[in-house]
Amino acid sequence: MTRRPPDKEIIELFFSRDEKALELVYYKYGGLIRSAAQRVLRDRRDAEECSNDVLRALWDSIPPNRPDSLKSYAAGVAKKTALARLRSLKAQKRSADSVSIEELEEMIPGENTVDGSVEADEIARVIEAFVLTLGERDRKAFVWRYMRAEPLARIAEKLGVSESSVKSSLHRSRKKLKKQLEKEQIWI
Repeated sequence: MTRRPPDKEIIELFFSRDEKALELVYYKYGGLIRSAAQRVLRDRRDAEECSNDVLRALWDSIPPNRPDSLKSYAAGVAKKTALARLRSLKAQKRSADSVSIEELEEMIPGENTVDGSVEADEIARVIEAFVLTLGERDRKAFVWRYMRAEPLARIAEKLGVSESSVKSSLHRSRKKLKKQLEKEQIWI
């Protein structure tokens, strides 16, 4: 393919139920879909499998939905699909030490951003800046939990505090992050 068709053209193909829409979405936004899935799943193979599920979800949701930004919509569907896959993997592994999906969902913006086109890079910039505002202990707990997926017990041990203290710190940090995202007009 030599040209990237406009999103409106691709959306019209979805509405006419032309399977070429899937090919064009994958051609135009496949890298974005895979990277969004891989950020959540942290495994290349799982992210590849998730990409196929994302295409199916797009096929099932367009129509009736007519997104203003196909790019943002596809990224949002990829994120939600990856989170669902992570839940499934978590249920299969029955791992008590894995990061709580509900905790992560509180921090991840949904599709309904102010203009429907907030990029993952912008969200990452806001989160990085936010983390730097935290005190040392809260910053370590946040990074270890959400960037390294460390178990609460290990974080508590490293910090020399109780697990409930770590949980409280993480809860406060998530609330502050949510306020910061809203301040930056990234709605959750």
